[in-house]
Amino acid sequence: MKILLLLLTCALASAADPAFTLVIDTTKPGTTGNNQFFLPLNISLAYNFTVDWGDGSVPQVVNMAASPVFNFPNPTNCPTHTYANPGIYSVKITENVTGGFPTVYFINRGRVGMAPS
Repeated sequence: MKILLLLLTCALASAADPAFTLVIDTTKPGTTGNNQFFLPLNISLAYNFTVDWGDGSVPQVVNMAASPVFNFPNPTNCPTHTYANPGIYSVKITENVTGGFPTVYFINRGRVGMAPS
């Protein structure tokens, strides 16, 4: 699963840069195309954040209400981005409100790998 294909240089937020950063490699085998990444969320929780996909595109505002029915995260129910080219990207997540990004939902459902450091 491409969602697990990241270098967990998940930088913790600081006062200077409040973003949570994931380094992803879209070329690794996964459930999406080799130029795509989907951000796995626990859809039973509410989210309100902005994601900068790291390719110069307009950042995406994500405002999701909690779902009363649990479904595993997938590209149809979670934010998904298509890049112009496959490769390694730094994805930055910034909460729009305190608690707006409660968790990333990584599950062991597919191939697991990491981007090279």
